[in-house]
Parts: sequence; C-alpha cells; structure tokens
Amino acid sequence: MKCRKELGQIVMAVFYEVDPSDIKKQTGDFGKVFIKTCKGRKKEEINKWSKALEGVATIAEEHSRNWDTEAVMIEKIAIDVSNTLNNSTPSIFFDSLVQINGSSYGKSGNSITPRFG
Repeated sequence: MKCRKELGQIVMAVFYEVDPSDIKKQTGDFGKVFIKTCKGRKKEEINKWSKALEGVATIAEEHSRNWDTEAVMIEKIAIDVSNTLNNSTPSIFFDSLVQINGSSYGKSGNSITPRFG
C-alpha cells in the first residue's frame, strides 16, 4: 500500500473465500490468524499492517463469493490484469522485445521484427 500511495503503483485486491470486512477489521477466521501472526511483533509494526489491510479492503475489486465458478472469476481477473498492464506500462519497457512474425516464419527463415508499444 505504501508503493501505491508514494509511487502510484497499482494494487488489485482479490479476496478468495474471505470477507473483505474481516480483512478491514481483522475479524473472523482472518482475524484469528492475524492475531497469531502478530505475536511477538512490535506494536508499530502491527499498526502498520492493520492500516495496510484496511486500505486493501477498501479497494476490493474481486470477491470469490460473487462468482458462480472459479474459472470465470480467474478469467475475469486475468483480463483485468492484462488490460491494466497494457494501459499503464510505458512503451520504453517494450523497446527490447521482439515478435516472431508467424506468417513468414518457415517460408523465408526466421523473420523477427521489433515490436513497440
């Protein structure tokens, strides 16, 4: 969450068989595990984790209980991640990537053409 706030990085939250409100409030089964995880930790660290979990719960994008099948949910998440990356990654990161041109591959040898953007 720090990187989201300070660097503008994207956070996509997916809640699988856990209620986002349990994450936000550290209650239910999640809360029990959270308490065990916090044992022996400094109060400042626990507070930092709690605050981050509250933030994640408020940006909940997908919740497994909202889907009839896992396959449909996973497909939607994969499409969302792909679309988000396509819309947010600067093209300078693609300058060194290449694409194999399938239509001419094997006819005139390996045809490799630069792919930008």
